[in-house]
Amino acid sequence: MKIIKLLSIAAMAALLGACASTKAPAPAPAPVAANVSGSWTLSVDTPMGAREMKLVATQTGGTLAGTMQTEMGELPITGTVTGSNVAFVMNVNAQGMDLKIDYAGTVEGDAMKGTVKLGDFGDGTWTGKRQ
Repeated sequence: MKIIKLLSIAAMAALLGACASTKAPAPAPAPVAANVSGSWTLSVDTPMGAREMKLVATQTGGTLAGTMQTEMGELPITGTVTGSNVAFVMNVNAQGMDLKIDYAGTVEGDAMKGTVKLGDFGDGTWTGKRQ
């Protein structure tokens, strides 16, 4: 009976020791947000033709703010940066109609590209280059 108890205690000790020495894997590092701050030239291809615009962006953490210089003047933008993904919005008043223009894309160094939703006027694509 003593031998069974000793074997049981030894088995428990070995099991506890094995569990205690197993380390949990380290969590994966959070993706580093791209840096979008600065001046950009954007080329936007829309169903109404190609347009070139100037974006001046300020990034604080994952929050993006700035202005877009368009044919209709300078308009504010707001958005987010998550890893290499960027998304921003600007509101336009075109001939009395309010439109929300949604940009989404990816950033690689001094270049970015993506798609744009032009309210009820369709979709397009865009590319950007840092100045």
